[in-house]
Amino acid sequence: MGRELEGYTVVLWAFLTSCQPSAGPLGPQQRAPSQPPPSHDANTPEVETDGAPTPSAAMDASVSAPQPPLTPTVLVTGVHEIFGIALSDDFVYFTRHDDDTVQRVALNGGTPRVLASGQDNPHAVAVSDGTVFWTNVGKWPGSSVAADGSLMKLEPRASSPVTLAKLLERPIALTVDATHVYVALTAGTIAKVPRSGGRLVVLARRQASPVGIAVDAHRVYWTSLGRAADRDKRHLLPRSGSVRSVLKHGGTVSVIATKQPEPTAIALESTHVYWSAAGTIARAPKVGGRVETMGGGASDRRQSIVLHDGQLIYTIRGIIRAMPTATSVVQLSMETRTARTRFANAFDQGVAEVRLEGCFDPGPLAAGSDALVIADVGCGRLLRADL
Repeated sequence: MGRELEGYTVVLWAFLTSCQPSAGPLGPQQRAPSQPPPSHDANTPEVETDGAPTPSAAMDASVSAPQPPLTPTVLVTGVHEIFGIALSDDFVYFTRHDDDTVQRVALNGGTPRVLASGQDNPHAVAVSDGTVFWTNVGKWPGSSVAADGSLMKLEPRASSPVTLAKLLERPIALTVDATHVYVALTAGTIAKVPRSGGRLVVLARRQASPVGIAVDAHRVYWTSLGRAADRDKRHLLPRSGSVRSVLKHGGTVSVIATKQPEPTAIALESTHVYWSAAGTIARAPKVGGRVETMGGGASDRRQSIVLHDGQLIYTIRGIIRAMPTATSVVQLSMETRTARTRFANAFDQGVAEVRLEGCFDPGPLAAGSDALVIADVGCGRLLRADL
């Protein structure tokens, strides 16, 4: 499995749903709260949410007619298996499963440069102060080797990458701060390692397939897909996913939301956590509390979300390959909850030389100060739109 060109969702979902759960997840950092949210006491009951978030009628009614289409810049073509994107001021960094490379291309376009080749299913990627970090997931489930993933970094003037951690069980997501790299292992662990190298420190164990991860000044936050429903671990129990956090130095895991339907992507602002869950966007206070539905649409289990200048930008997809009418990129105001379809099907305009009819299918997103970069996994392109 894992090499069929069925798009980002099919490959990643097939991978994640076959991950072995425990015994018992990609945007710029957001501003941090002035004080750390209180950690839940071990005796504090979990916050039980009352049902999966569903898009409201008011939300659907607020979706405006498409704005005048934005003309994107096509940065790279012929790349159908981009699984991670990260931005610096001048470059886009991305991982490719089809040729096991980590590459970069200028935000203004140009010829991509291979930074690392011969990787083992490179997946999540982040860049900080010119240093590039990424995870190698390792062999897909079903292989006899289970703990063969790794965490890598490449310094700005280095000619080859170095390994920060190895023998990891499916490191699917990572994020960085000034001192550490934080990684989510779908086998059930949240961990950190110093950016300069050193011992891997486990922050949380026995999590149910964590797949998304984010940090603020004090805590680490993650989404977990949920628990397996069968012995073969091919299906998840309905609404068994959750969103949780822990202090950066470890301690009691705090529960933000439970009973979530397969939560994946995660993003932070000063007071709230945002995540995608089976086709909807939800949020809750960082300290836990009522889950609010922000919006959503298609029944896609894997959406990408980023926060930018008071807006939540996310992808919506319908039934797999039901394109182009069920495919869009939506911008949602976090204050008014008014959604605008910003880029729906607009990426076919002005780029006829690389157009494949009806193939536009947005996957991973990354936002910088004034640009949004989208992996168009349907057409096999990397695209930039100015914000």
